[in-house]
Amino acid sequence: MTAHVHSGASYGYYWPEFPPQARPPLRSKLSDIFNDNDLPSADASALSAPAEPQWLRPTIDRMNRLIRLPEDWDRHDGQGVRHDTAFFAIQILLQTLDSEAPIPFISPLSYGGIQIEWHEKGIDLEIEVVAPNKVIVNFQDSRTGMSDEDVTLSSNFGYLEDVISQLTQRQ
Repeated sequence: MTAHVHSGASYGYYWPEFPPQARPPLRSKLSDIFNDNDLPSADASALSAPAEPQWLRPTIDRMNRLIRLPEDWDRHDGQGVRHDTAFFAIQILLQTLDSEAPIPFISPLSYGGIQIEWHEKGIDLEIEVVAPNKVIVNFQDSRTGMSDEDVTLSSNFGYLEDVISQLTQRQ
């Protein structure tokens, strides 16, 4: 087993390579979320490590529970959440959420995907992570009347950053 460093935003974290069936827990200790390059050196008195985002620990804890779901978890032949799909979902959130973003509600989907959603401040945002590099977004803003359904994203997540920004900046 080898560990690789993956980074999202300014937060690095370690994720070992496992076969999909092993379904290990995602890392949630600070030492696992931040790598040595993110931490200040002893002589860097003016610098400090970035604060852990408020949404990160509960999100990783929830993903840990989801990747441990057994087959047929919903009694309708539901597939377990795939390790690579959960990891990709965390990567997307690290790249698109700021540290003060609200904690998302996360649920498993019967085919092995993940639903990430927020329903607050007049905004309904649902992100369906089907598989790595396949995301479907549904967005509705009751204040402005803006509504987008089934926006499929595979590599450019600029749209997702824009709608998440609307959610996090709204009073």
